[in-house]
Amino acid sequence: MIARRLYDRADGRGQVEVAFFQPEQDGETGDFRCPFEISGLEGVEPIRREAWGVDSVQALQQAMQGARVALEPHRAQLRWLGDSELGFAQYVPNGLGPELDAHFEQLIEREMVRISQLWGVEQDARARAAGGLLPPGKKPQWTREDALSDLEWLEQWYEAQCRDEWAHHQGVSIQSLDNPGWLLKVDLRGTNLEGRMADALVQRTGAPPSETNAGGDDWMECSIKEGCFIGAGDPRKLRALLNCFRAWARNES
Repeated sequence: MIARRLYDRADGRGQVEVAFFQPEQDGETGDFRCPFEISGLEGVEPIRREAWGVDSVQALQQAMQGARVALEPHRAQLRWLGDSELGFAQYVPNGLGPELDAHFEQLIEREMVRISQLWGVEQDARARAAGGLLPPGKKPQWTREDALSDLEWLEQWYEAQCRDEWAHHQGVSIQSLDNPGWLLKVDLRGTNLEGRMADALVQRTGAPPSETNAGGDDWMECSIKEGCFIGAGDPRKLRALLNCFRAWARNES
């Protein structure tokens, strides 16, 4: 055995062990196989499998992915670091060419930044409400909502507000500007955010256009005016505008 992970069982009856063994090279193909074993699952015989790779590192990586897939159906009965998470990251395809590899990496980085921003806003609000910082070691409590893209979140929020006359007389609008740029307008009257309609500047970056200023090529401004969330930005800021509204809406301070 070269590595192992122990999970506490949710029922308190012992632990589940995932053991990884030394990768071995196959004499015929030259590839490597890495055996792994999962034991201690309730009502399940020990799972013994092996994963393959072009070298020992890839074989070990594939074994970890194999363990994640095998454990997924049993996630509810496992506890690792106090949570029902497995601790094995989802495999990200690579080797598909430099452009696709870079594309996948950029997608992941953007999502990490987005969720970090959302968590940061909520963490700040909770800290202010508690009169201080979160306790040391406090972990973010992610929900399924956190995994939604900003557009998916807006779709769900919009659907939840569509009652009475709101969808007929207020609503959400997204349109282009002749600056050029984007404009996002969300009428807050009659929504679950109606109590936060006081005029305020939410976020400003760069130099937004004005009567005396043509504006730069990298700008965004979001504010609350006359009962609406109004966000405007340059042609590359549509996603940022959606993210800003989402972060503001979820800040319960």
